[in-house]
Amino acid sequence: MITCRVDKANKTDGTGAKMITFLKTSEEAPCHPDDGCKWIYQPPAATLTSASVSFDGTNWVVTVSGTGFSGDSSTVELFANGIKQETTSVSPTEATFNVVNSQSNSLNGLKLYFPEGTPEAHDSILGDALLMTPKLASFIPNAGSVGGTEVIVSAPGLGFAESSDNVDLVSNGTSICYSKKILSYGVWSCRVFSMEIAAATDIKMVYSGSTIDCSNADATKC
Repeated sequence: MITCRVDKANKTDGTGAKMITFLKTSEEAPCHPDDGCKWIYQPPAATLTSASVSFDGTNWVVTVSGTGFSGDSSTVELFANGIKQETTSVSPTEATFNVVNSQSNSLNGLKLYFPEGTPEAHDSILGDALLMTPKLASFIPNAGSVGGTEVIVSAPGLGFAESSDNVDLVSNGTSICYSKKILSYGVWSCRVFSMEIAAATDIKMVYSGSTIDCSNADATKC
């Protein structure tokens, strides 16, 4: 069996197109005439009206709204920068997706697929990037030696290809990291200086010059 996602085609709705498979050996494998396998071009049933991204306390969530949506979480797909995201819900008027991987905080090249293909108004609604502001969700451990402890920071919205110069952990405005590394989407590491930090001191994250407080409802996480 061959699975193929068809590209947009400039065909009149309702006209039939004969299907031919081109094999790796450069041979053509036309459909048997008795099988009746023709492709009928039809307009998409779904139409988009809006798209947005927001943080739900755990994940960044892309929400697309419109009419005529079909399918479910196993058949509706959203790609950002060529990376498939997690479909969490689909209704006739709305679909939601958790951002589970991204190379930056900017979701570009969004592609949305329903079982019958891309919806109407796809490019006009999803043509612009959706921006995430990384959050400080947690860091572990939150206790360590006088210096050299590696702290793993959870920061949903931070892209895996971003520069480590974009992030920092600070105590009273002073950096506590002498080395930093982006590990994966939403995760980076900080190796701390040899310094004493009072137990009640809040640790904050800095992203591109902006200070970010802990977003976790459990304040002990950061």
